[in-house]
Amino acid sequence: MSLEKNKPYRSKKILNAAKDCPYCMNCGKPNDGTIVAAHYTGYRQHELGKGMGCKCTDTATAFVCHDCHVIMDQYLDNDSEKFLFAIVKTHDYLFKEGIIK
Repeated sequence: MSLEKNKPYRSKKILNAAKDCPYCMNCGKPNDGTIVAAHYTGYRQHELGKGMGCKCTDTATAFVCHDCHVIMDQYLDNDSEKFLFAIVKTHDYLFKEGIIK
């Protein structure tokens, strides 16, 4: 059985919404102008479209501050469940704000 690589979904609407998010979905710090959409870097990232020079799908992003983004991108915490929970909180925010339906 081979794993079929999914083509990652891209959405500027989702990525641009990060700048207006009121707080970091990981640590809760109020938006200080550094919040961005951080692409999932957990154990199964390749099943979500991650590849050489290609981030995973934009639907697997969490709106996080600069400090949390550095930790998540450099695997300093390596807590996949925490990252996934921040993604769920981001989706909740996007639905409540009507950014995605």
